[in-house]
Amino acid sequence: MNKLITATHLAQWADTKDGQNYLPELVARLIRSSVSNPNKFRFPSGDGTYLPGWDGILDCSERIYGNIQGLSLWEFGCTEDVKGKANDDYSKRKDNTNGFTSSDSIFVFVTPRRWT
Repeated sequence: MNKLITATHLAQWADTKDGQNYLPELVARLIRSSVSNPNKFRFPSGDGTYLPGWDGILDCSERIYGNIQGLSLWEFGCTEDVKGKANDDYSKRKDNTNGFTSSDSIFVFVTPRRWT
């Protein structure tokens, strides 16, 4: 069976403006297909990716992707330095949660890049 989209396709997409602007939309669509009735759902895409604050906010009572249940706060990154971007975002958000309590939420970092 041939795969429609491969890891290589996603990594190449990360190098484009569309990849950077619409990664949140892709993730939002995947979440919407997995969660029937979220309490809070905010994943701006396109020009909205340049707004300050969390890149995504999800609050749901259903468990998704194995361990995510309740409030999850999301950051996205398309840069080649995946580990550096993830660490920078975590450090930045750990010190400034934008009104959320870190002990009551899950930090999620998403990248279309390979991360070894």
